[in-house]
Formats: sequence, C-alpha cells, structure tokens
Amino acid sequence: MTRLEFGPGNSTGFTPAGIAAFSDLRPAAVVRELVQNAYDAAHEAGRDRSVVRFRLDTMPADGIPHIDDYEAAFDAAIDTQEHMGGGHLPAKANLVVNTIGRALHNQQQRVLSVLDNGIGLNERRMNALLSDGVSAKSNQASGTFGNGHSVAIPASDLRYLLYGGVLPSGAMIGSGHAVLASHVSPYPGRGMCSGDGFLVKHLRDGQDGIIFDCPRDDDIPKVIHDHLMDILSDVGHGSAVIIPAFNNFRESRSLWEMVAEATACNFFQAVAEGSLVVEVEDLTEHSGLGPQVLDRRSIRHVLKNNRDKQRSRAFLSGKRAYGAYDALTRSTVRSSVTTSQGSIQIRILNKSSGIPRVDLCRNGMWITDDKNIPGFANKFRDRRPFHALLLLGSDGGDLYRLVREAEGPLHNKLFVKDLDMKDRKAIRQAFEEVRQWLLGHTEEMSSKSFTPDDFLVLNFSNDDDPFWGTPVVVGRRAPERSPVRTQGRRRQHGNVKNRLDPTGRSRRRSTVPFFSAVSVPIAANRRTIEVTCHSRCDRAELRLSVDEHIDPTCDRVARDPAADVELFDVSIGGEAVDHSQLVTQNGSVVGVRLGDLAEGQRITLEVEYGLSDYFAGVDALEACLLVEVIPGQQEEDES
Repeated sequence: MTRLEFGPGNSTGFTPAGIAAFSDLRPAAVVRELVQNAYDAAHEAGRDRSVVRFRLDTMPADGIPHIDDYEAAFDAAIDTQEHMGGGHLPAKANLVVNTIGRALHNQQQRVLSVLDNGIGLNERRMNALLSDGVSAKSNQASGTFGNGHSVAIPASDLRYLLYGGVLPSGAMIGSGHAVLASHVSPYPGRGMCSGDGFLVKHLRDGQDGIIFDCPRDDDIPKVIHDHLMDILSDVGHGSAVIIPAFNNFRESRSLWEMVAEATACNFFQAVAEGSLVVEVEDLTEHSGLGPQVLDRRSIRHVLKNNRDKQRSRAFLSGKRAYGAYDALTRSTVRSSVTTSQGSIQIRILNKSSGIPRVDLCRNGMWITDDKNIPGFANKFRDRRPFHALLLLGSDGGDLYRLVREAEGPLHNKLFVKDLDMKDRKAIRQAFEEVRQWLLGHTEEMSSKSFTPDDFLVLNFSNDDDPFWGTPVVVGRRAPERSPVRTQGRRRQHGNVKNRLDPTGRSRRRSTVPFFSAVSVPIAANRRTIEVTCHSRCDRAELRLSVDEHIDPTCDRVARDPAADVELFDVSIGGEAVDHSQLVTQNGSVVGVRLGDLAEGQRITLEVEYGLSDYFAGVDALEACLLVEVIPGQQEEDES
C-alpha cells in the first residue's frame, strides 16, 4: 500500500534554497530541464528521434494521490513553523502558504503532463530522480537527475510532482515528491519530519543504495498508471512527469507559446537536425486548440516569431537563438577539429555586420557563449564579423566529459574552477586549440581601418544585429576650452585687497579635461564603451545618461537627474570592477570611478544598464545615450 511519507531529515522552512533558486527562471528553465531529461532518455534507449509530449488537462482534486496525507502534513507544517518563528511565518513563507491554501480549495485542478519515448524508469533511476544531486544517466547524457525535479517543482502551486516510467519489458513504476516544510508529524509516535514527502510504499535504510520502495504495476496510483498506459500503447516505453495544480508558470501566454519558444531557443540544433520533436496538446475546456508540433519544419517560424525578444534570464534570448539557428543552417565553413582532448564540430557563418560571436552546444542543447568559454572572452575583436557554433557530441572524447562536468545546475555556464587542477588545464588547453583554429579560419580586420581617437559616424544596416555597418572617421573637433580658476579664500593684506590668504589655498589655472568615446551596443541593455582621455584627468568618473537633445538656446540647459542611467554588471578590461569603484545614488549605481587618467590613456568598459521610471515605455535599446566622463575635484596647490 502506498502513502505520502515524510521521513526524518534536516530542518527546512517553506522556502528551501533548492526550490527558491529556480523559482524566477520559469518557464524556460522548467521546459528546458524537462525536454533535456526526455531527450537524454530517448538517446539512452537508442531512439533516433526523441518525441516529447506536453499535455494540459484537468482532474478532480481528490484524484491527486494521497491528497489527504498532503493536507495533514501541510497543516502540521504551518503550526510547527509558526511555533518556531515565535507565532508567525516569515513574509516569503506566508506567500507560499497562501498559494498552497488557495490551490487546495480548487475542486478541479489543472494538470500538466510531460510524456516521452525514452528508456523509462526502473528502481535505480527512480531513486536517483528523487535524490538530489545523484546521477543515473549514462556518460553520454546532456545533464543529470537530481536538479531536474527541483526545477519543475515551482510550476505546481501545491509543489507536488508525480513520476512514472514504463520499461521496454512493460514493467511499470511510479512515485511522487511533495515539498512543504519541517513539521511535527500529525500521526502519533513519528516525531519531527522533513519537509520532503515521497509517494512510496515505505522508506528503506539505503544500505543497498535504495532508499525509496516505490509502487509497481497495479499498486501505482491511477493518475500515474493511466499516463503510463498511454505511453505503453503509443510508443512502447518511456516516462511521465505530472504536475498537479499547474500554475502556467505564472504567465498569461499559452502553453504552446512558452514550450515552443523555450525548446526552440535551447535545442535549435537537435530540432533542426530532426532528433527532437515536441508536441503540445491542450485538452482543457474551451481551449479549441488541436495538437501543435515543433519540429525541423516549424522551428524557423517559431524562432522568427520570437526574434524581437532581446532578453532572457539565464539562456538564449529569441533574438540570439534566431542568429544561432541561422549560423547552423547557413554556415559556409563546416569542419571537425581534433583537439588534445577530443574532437568537436565547428560551423562558421561570415556576416556583413555585427560582432564576432561563438556559441557552444552539447548533445544538441545550447550551453553557453564565448563570454563563458575558457579563453574566448573578447579574443575575437580584431576579426571581421562572424558567428561560430561549437557542436560537441558524445563522441567528442574527453572534451565531452570535461564540458559536462564543468556545467552548473542549469547547464548554461562552464565553471572550470570547479574541476580539479589536471582537468582545468586540459579543458583550457583544448579550447585554446579551438580558439587558434577559429583565428586561422576567420578574417582579420585591419587596425588601420579606423582610429578610435576620433568620433565615428555609424552606418546602421538592416541586419538583425544591434550594430551597425562600418565606422567612418570624421575629424575630431576639440571643444572650446578656457582656463578655469579654482575657488580660494580672500582677505585684505595691508593696503592690498583681494589677495589669497597665504595660509589658505592658492588658486591655480587648470584646463577642462577632454575626452572622446565610442559606445557600441552588444546586446539588449548592454554596451561596450571605449573612452580615450586627451588631457590629464584626476579621479575621473564615467556616467551614462539619456540624451534629452537639449539645445543650448533652450531655457533649461542643465541635465535632468532623472536622465541618469542605472548601471549593472560593470567590467573594465574584461575584469569585474570592485564595489569601491562604483558611484551610488539613492541606492542605485549611476557611475564608475576610473581613477587618475593620463593623457592618451584608453579604457574599455562593458556595462549593462536600465532606464529610470521617468522613461517608462522607452525601449532601452532605442534610447540615445550620452557617455559622460566627469573629472573629480582638482587638488589645489599650497601657496
């Protein structure tokens, strides 16, 4: 007989870090993780094509397995957490409790089911799925079990997921995982319980590597069993992830829009090559929609519909994904490169405008770009525009293993420092060999084509890239500058008036420093800025502001403080700036301290920026920005 078992464990509240870390990444993170697990399972099963079905439906609340046990644990968790908190819950915990409470009052629950045609789940894989950080995948997989279910849990307002698998032999297994908070068990004699509840027959001691004794075959709860029967009849074997109280990722878009965008942007290679197909079906009342399919025939249309989207929290934006797909399908250079650690496929598309860009994919899934590939950041500035894709497959030898082990929990960055010293050296060496190959197969741009000391006129093209065309030099015109006297205290000395007090500070003549700057958009709300100092400037500060086009003949010539642009993620010369270098105002970063600049000194910054509420409705990419370098107050000579 199955039950929802809350066993002993560490004390946790309603907002455990493992869940909170993913709560703001919906829906892309959830869809990406679900598709990735399904795609890997199909590969492990020897399928040529992974088919992942997202099905939205409704079910009675009392059809959720052991919902009575869930409610009893929920009430106990509230009482326990309030007692531990001195009679009240923290604000964030209270939000979670209110959300769960509202969901429990719904007689009909929206349910999202994700079905695949993979290898299915056996006892070992199910135990790995329910155990954080444990991998039960082959070495050729794209990711690991453990974090997968943590990513999806915030998609359920009950924070309760159900799992099932059917093997090629026809054997079935089911389970579930609910996340509440630590509590004193509502059942006599059980004492303090963990916040994690598992749908099992019973919990074991784990000495044989198995903790969860999960229900099999006819013991599996009906909602899970029905989905497994669908898989058995349609594709023979596979897995199901079922999300009761599905909250639509707290977005107003349709399930198709969210799933299609997230899949196309993150798996453009797998879909374009025909090894991944995603189907979306909405069976809810009044939906009026038939099944919709993302495959190699429809992916360009999906990406094209999303290519105006400039931003994404952790993965590729629609705009960048469209560019990557374009590079994959239209590349003019296609080669396999053998490194000291294994082989990798490379595709290059030369472009008429833009900036050089490199993306890394592994097993058909986008992983990261040149900003995060070891040794690649800012290393192609002297190249003419190109877009390169590094396509790493499971046949890539040791390089495949190194990349896979360096990926973080979301598989969107490489954390090389987490590898041991030997592997760190090996992965850096391999990517240095790839970088040298790219330099040898892309065209160098002459450094004499323009001089950044002068102002540039930019020829904006019709290309999708934010920049630009070829810079054209125009003569530098120095502004009218006149000597400036510093302030000094004056007093009368004998019969001579208005002389500086010899015990005070003297006045000296100085010249207003002169700068030129080039500001280039490299992504939505992000720019590279190159500043050249043409005369010495002490304690220089750089700020960005919205150009209000104030003409000198206007009555108001002073800049409105509301035009200040807030800065984020600032780096100088590729290195993140120290907090002490940032200028803050009303809690926001509005400037960067550049320090003492010598004549002829050039500085390259990269900044992300945001507009104030004063400019609500203005597209940050379309706003005309001023780069201002402000000298600090000059030290005055002692007389």
